[in-house]
Amino acid sequence: MDIYAGRVLNEKLFPNTSDIDDSILFEENLLLYGQEFVKRYREDWEAFKNCYSPGPVTGPDFVLSLPDVELRMTSAEVQAIFDSELEKMVSYIEQQVGHVIFEQDLVVDCVVLSGGLGAPPYIQRKIQNHFAREIEV
Repeated sequence: MDIYAGRVLNEKLFPNTSDIDDSILFEENLLLYGQEFVKRYREDWEAFKNCYSPGPVTGPDFVLSLPDVELRMTSAEVQAIFDSELEKMVSYIEQQVGHVIFEQDLVVDCVVLSGGLGAPPYIQRKIQNHFAREIEV
């Protein structure tokens, strides 16, 4: 997820560059502004991700202010990043639950989300809705 966000912000930091080198991470480019901006980006993005919970119409934008530019990742861009990761998570959970049920003949009552990507309320709500009838999340 962090790599995708970095790609979006890289494109905004260098809008006139037609071929952005994906091997150069956003944080490396951000070093042009100084180490304090890399630290602020990491802290702000982590806090933003962990609290992400868009409303019924739109979610919040992610904004990073640099000395000469304000980088804004729109709610649609943020949503696309979260939804892309969410699809992978749901698929992985389905595979693991299927393995336990069909190959080990066990019952799965609940799934525990751990790690940073399990924290956002948006992710929790979407996974709970997906597995609502079968498993407690």
